[in-house]
Amino acid sequence: MTRTKWIATALGALALVAALVWAFRPDPVPVDVAEVIRAPMQVTVSAEGISKVRDTYLVTAPIAGVAERSPVAVGDAVRQGETVVARITPADPQLLDVRARAEAEAAAREAR
Repeated sequence: MTRTKWIATALGALALVAALVWAFRPDPVPVDVAEVIRAPMQVTVSAEGISKVRDTYLVTAPIAGVAERSPVAVGDAVRQGETVVARITPADPQLLDVRARAEAEAAAREAR
């Protein structure tokens, strides 16, 4: 092999290696650039979730009324007989029509 062929082969191999390096190099990754300052750190996480209730408890009352805001919060310990879970105020009286008034008066007379 002559000296010229050897140089041509070396240059060709070098060009092939350079082409392979250029073809397989990773693309640049875009980044955010900001000035570094000292301040309180603030992180906000915003996501939607689904809650699943494992044990549900039904609180019922044998009277009609309006339930006030519950005095206990979620996660508070509740013991039977010690903690008030709900307060119920009497419902506003309904207007009596002629028939309902007659029935109410009859029930009151019967009760006497």
